[in-house]
Amino acid sequence: MARKGFIGLAGGGAGTGVTGSSLTSGNVIQGAGSSAVSDSGVAVSSLATNANRIDQNNAATTSAQLATVISDETGTGKLTFATTPTLITPVLGVATATSINKMAITAPATSSTLAVADGKTLTASNTLTLAGTDGDTLTVPSGGGTAAVTANKLSAFAATTSAELAGVISDETGSSLLVFNTTPTLVTPVLGVATATSINKVALTAPASAATLTIANNKTLTCNNTLTLAGTDAQTMTFPAVSDTVAGLGTIQTFTAQQYNTGSRVFMSANQTLPAASTNLEAITELIFTLPATTARNFWFHAMGLYNQNTAGSASTGIGIQFGVAPTNAWVSGRFQLGSASFTGSAPSVITSTTATTISAGTVTSTATFAWEMHGFVESSATGTQTIQIMGKTGTQADTLTFYRGSYLEVG
Repeated sequence: MARKGFIGLAGGGAGTGVTGSSLTSGNVIQGAGSSAVSDSGVAVSSLATNANRIDQNNAATTSAQLATVISDETGTGKLTFATTPTLITPVLGVATATSINKMAITAPATSSTLAVADGKTLTASNTLTLAGTDGDTLTVPSGGGTAAVTANKLSAFAATTSAELAGVISDETGSSLLVFNTTPTLVTPVLGVATATSINKVALTAPASAATLTIANNKTLTCNNTLTLAGTDAQTMTFPAVSDTVAGLGTIQTFTAQQYNTGSRVFMSANQTLPAASTNLEAITELIFTLPATTARNFWFHAMGLYNQNTAGSASTGIGIQFGVAPTNAWVSGRFQLGSASFTGSAPSVITSTTATTISAGTVTSTATFAWEMHGFVESSATGTQTIQIMGKTGTQADTLTFYRGSYLEVG
């Protein structure tokens, strides 16, 4: 026949003919058997049948040659088989795999997505498990570094200043440096209801429940010695307006100013120093009782001691008294004793002025020592500073007075 074609033969024996056709050179004839078939134009020593494999009775074929007879292939290159093939940039589509590049892949129950942006690389140098809430984004700092986890200590982070730490704390108190509990230096702290055993090396003893130490604004409390303050609750002790020394009840005190209280007896103390504890006498030439400016008041006074006439003479000897403010009435009297002689007294003098008044002991012409006393009652309407001055009254003689420290003034 004039058309080339592929003819299948039912038989396989020698000399099998082709019915209804004449073969010409170039025809391919496939028989059911392996018998040689020839025609006038072609000598065929062996024909493949449909029972043969492709590797039988066929010449070796390249992947490219195979591709030319396949009309619906995908990709190019070499024919690929299932075991350890090498694929070049394959598009796998919805593939199923247990590993890629020796990296095990666990298939999810339904689906999941691993997305790496174009041109980027995801590297895991250790075994990791990433867990969190769906839809969240983990942003790695642009500078890189080592990631920290909640189980890490703060030492995993770079060194941080106190100011940097304060910048990420929203409810801090105070400012400046981070504080630790051993020997911190606090600048003007507000301690609130604090507990302490000492402050500035001053030991503090905590009370059973509560106590209060109050120092007025801009004031200073200084203790130079160990003290225990005791008394009745809610009492107030008021100190003088000037610096001074507090007197004690159980010791003999040296007063440098007169002491007095309304309704009480005030013992001698004027502008002089009191005697030591071993003596009852005070060697001064005058005694001054001073009452601060106040409303009018009445008072008693009593002074006693020794009068020393140091030189002989004929001047009148006695004790003088003088008021700084004229009293309404002052009844004053005195007594003297010279040696073993009896006391001689004077009639009460009524004084209503500031003129000095003398209680006379008479004229003594030789040196002598008198015992003396002076007492009186003063009715005063004066409201200024009242003074009572008791002194030696000796004319030109250089006499002195010695006051018994039992001298007193009693304010009524």
